[in-house]
Amino acid sequence: MRFGPRYAAALAVDAIGAGLLRPFLVVYGLSVLNLPTAATGLALSAGLLAGLLAVPLTLPDQEDEVTRTSSTRSRGMPWVSWR
Repeated sequence: MRFGPRYAAALAVDAIGAGLLRPFLVVYGLSVLNLPTAATGLALSAGLLAGLLAVPLTLPDQEDEVTRTSSTRSRGMPWVSWR
């Protein structure tokens, strides 16, 4: 199976969505929370870095992957067997 074009399309949609959300987060930080511009930028950067650092914590181990795929094929409900 080739996932290249499908993966590229998913990345494009994700980038567009993130690009459309960030200006509204800046306006929210400046207008609603009354944060200074530097603090708003630091908060957005810290949130981005925290999200990047959290990704390895959410990935299942290889042992969990084998258990999850074998147990969910019979049920058809992949969300049930997540720990």
